[in-house]
Amino acid sequence: MTSATSTILLIDDDAAARRMMRRALERKGHHVEEAASGAEGLSQLRALHPQLVLLDLRMPGELSGLDVAQHAAADPAIAHIPIVIVSASAHDAMRDMTMQSGCVAFIEKPVDFTELHETIARVLTSS
Repeated sequence: MTSATSTILLIDDDAAARRMMRRALERKGHHVEEAASGAEGLSQLRALHPQLVLLDLRMPGELSGLDVAQHAAADPAIAHIPIVIVSASAHDAMRDMTMQSGCVAFIEKPVDFTELHETIARVLTSS
């Protein structure tokens, strides 16, 4: 599937961050679905089966982004869907934990949109 027709699930509790990323992604032709919490995101991930997930790590509530990634990796129905972390928690230990949880890339906030688009294109062409 080409990246221009991809459905991307954006999971982030920050409405302003979601709005900025949605606009940037839609300008590139992506269809974007949003979730404002880990629990909502995991539910939508299971229901929508998007081509890619952009996931923040720090979210309030029962499920953090890392929890979402771990649940997704353990669920055979969605484990194949690539997850890209988009977070300000960019220290090496956190990056290692996300990669061990099956995530395919890590983008540091504030988001560099060129890096975001390049990462999405790379991930979608390799999946």
